[in-house]
Amino acid sequence: MITEYGMTLKAALERWSAAELSLASTSFLPELGISLLEAGYDVPEVLKLAICDRDEHLADLRRAADRAFAALGVATETEGLHEIVVGRQIAEQLLSGHVAPEDGVRQMARLWVLTCHSERFKAWMYLEGAIRLFRDGYGGLEPFVALTENNIPSTICGLAQQFIDSHPLPMKRIVSPPGE
Repeated sequence: MITEYGMTLKAALERWSAAELSLASTSFLPELGISLLEAGYDVPEVLKLAICDRDEHLADLRRAADRAFAALGVATETEGLHEIVVGRQIAEQLLSGHVAPEDGVRQMARLWVLTCHSERFKAWMYLEGAIRLFRDGYGGLEPFVALTENNIPSTICGLAQQFIDSHPLPMKRIVSPPGE
């Protein structure tokens, strides 16, 4: 859903989630509010986010972002919201070819660490280990014992598709900008 203004709600959600997982600074949240306003997402909660001072207390910025995205239809109360959003983004980039398969595995395994060992990323951690063991001549690692050099990319893409299929974007309803 690309707007005539160039910003999508999904792209904004991905930026917010990256900040919440410490993959980006949260100080840009007011600018994100401005970008949403420019894209036509003109609701009071987004305006409140846009006028926040970037030097405000981090908890205040986070609350303002939470309210803004909730007003736009994001189910902000979803457990693991930011894990799901960032994981889906990486999985989509893997499947589209924008991220090399093994780079994507490393990114997903890093999420396992950043999320304090979330079950959502456990298989990625095992796959990263299985690839390393396979290449060191020790065979795979359950459940990836049948790895070969030829099926590593398809195994990664299969896991990416599985992640997307089992973790839908947590949206209640979408508030679209005018003209959409």
